[in-house]
Amino acid sequence: MNEERFEKAWAEIPKMDKGNFGQFKLSVLGKGNSGTGKSHFATTIPGKTLVVCADKNRETYAKAISEDADIDVVLIDKWNQFETLVSGLEHRKLECDTVVIDTVDMLLKNVMWPDVQGAKSKISRDDWGIGLARQIRLFDTLTSLTEYKRDKAYNLVVMTHLKPTYQGDGEDATLHSYEPSLLGQFGGMLESYFNYVFLFDSNLKREGTSREKEFFMWTIPPDKFHTCKAPKSFPNKIPNTWDALQETLNKG
Repeated sequence: MNEERFEKAWAEIPKMDKGNFGQFKLSVLGKGNSGTGKSHFATTIPGKTLVVCADKNRETYAKAISEDADIDVVLIDKWNQFETLVSGLEHRKLECDTVVIDTVDMLLKNVMWPDVQGAKSKISRDDWGIGLARQIRLFDTLTSLTEYKRDKAYNLVVMTHLKPTYQGDGEDATLHSYEPSLLGQFGGMLESYFNYVFLFDSNLKREGTSREKEFFMWTIPPDKFHTCKAPKSFPNKIPNTWDALQETLNKG
């Protein structure tokens, strides 16, 4: 490549500068077992929220809808339905402030992988490659939703269950880590797509003879088996609400 062609090609590569820095909304990955408040967090988000609900437990969202929360809950059972929704978001055609996927592991397991497998009795070697490519394209698109296009952008909140991974075989196997509960190789890549990664947790708060479940988010891993992603200025855990997250961000 001669110098003139190189200079032209270099000039066309997008670069971050003072004019475009900060023109993004939040992308959050929430990890946690069932009952740790993932859906609860989604219902605390202000503005219009669009939830893609792939979990069977929908009680939290049913309660929010009954209380007239500004939330739309979409129930996806075919992959082409989800692709249509993502295309609408990509072209900024849907009116909402935040997009929530709850949970992505159930969405992929129950909707995407059956679509890839088709009528075959099991997932083939080629299918694994097709599924990985789909997931990469999907999250390239989803994380681009936080960038302003046509004067519109969305916050992105994705929830996932966790699964243990082990080192060694048989009786010699030892716990290595907990990672997003996705089939195939993509689970280890998922966190890299997000600005913030929090571990959802809960405990029982006792007041006299009564007990109440208290939800919170770890921003610093509680042990060596988990990972989080947050600024160093964050406390090690914060309340499980959008307002608490925003307040912590503003303090930082």
